[in-house]
Amino acid sequence: MATRSASRSRPRTKALRGWTLWRRLVQGISLALVIAVAARYALGISSSSIEAYCPFGAVETLWATLRDGAYLRNLAASNGVVLIIVVVSALLLGRAFCGWVCPLGALQDLLASLSRRLFGKRDPYPWNPPKWLDRALRWGKGVVLGWVIWASATALVPPLAPFCPYRTLFEFNANSLLSIGVIATFATASMLVERFWCRYLCPLGALLALTNRISPLRPRVNASRCVSCGRCQRACPAGIDPVTDGTGHPECIRCYACADACRRPDTVRVGFRQDDEQAPSAAGPSQD
Repeated sequence: MATRSASRSRPRTKALRGWTLWRRLVQGISLALVIAVAARYALGISSSSIEAYCPFGAVETLWATLRDGAYLRNLAASNGVVLIIVVVSALLLGRAFCGWVCPLGALQDLLASLSRRLFGKRDPYPWNPPKWLDRALRWGKGVVLGWVIWASATALVPPLAPFCPYRTLFEFNANSLLSIGVIATFATASMLVERFWCRYLCPLGALLALTNRISPLRPRVNASRCVSCGRCQRACPAGIDPVTDGTGHPECIRCYACADACRRPDTVRVGFRQDDEQAPSAAGPSQD
């Protein structure tokens, strides 16, 4: 059996394939809709800001809604509706919202693509941190989630608002050193480490990660056909190995880049059935 490549460089193809093409279309539509809503609010055409459509806003305002029947600033019942839709879909699809719909995810993919073009094939950017460091940093989004839940108990405004790249970018807010710092940090980090915000800081991602183990629709690896070439691992924007980590891994964003990267028919496929889904014995035990 072929040895898995140690290289973490992403494969480059001249044309988008299958799932990736459809994902880019969905991401483009989602990003355009968010920009349209933000522009209407900025121009005074609408009274609803983009904050009212963020699913995580429902978490931030939960205490205030339960205690006082009110919402934190710029949040509304629409946040709860969007969160319910996202969570219900995640029970079936896992973190597909992160991979297909989230506008921050789309921006991070654009920045990673820009990074590869700027640095070229020989440079290590976007960089995949070593496993030990990556695992430690992934706890960051859980810490952020816990802090927001704690802080929201006494908050009058959404606790994450001053530090949130979604709000800062799509509210066209660059009028303070803090907001400029948020934008600069988000852009730089996303170019250095692919999907930095998703991997290490996004509290919504921490919530949705809980559904990945139980969601039935996912990429599935046929162990009898896998030759452990490493293409799926190098293609993964979340920095996991679909073979050894498994596609039920909490960090899988259901982008299906692994299915597009695989060149052996019926080896990595997207579906509900669990037949033949196990790592090849040479790949070693599953890791978190």
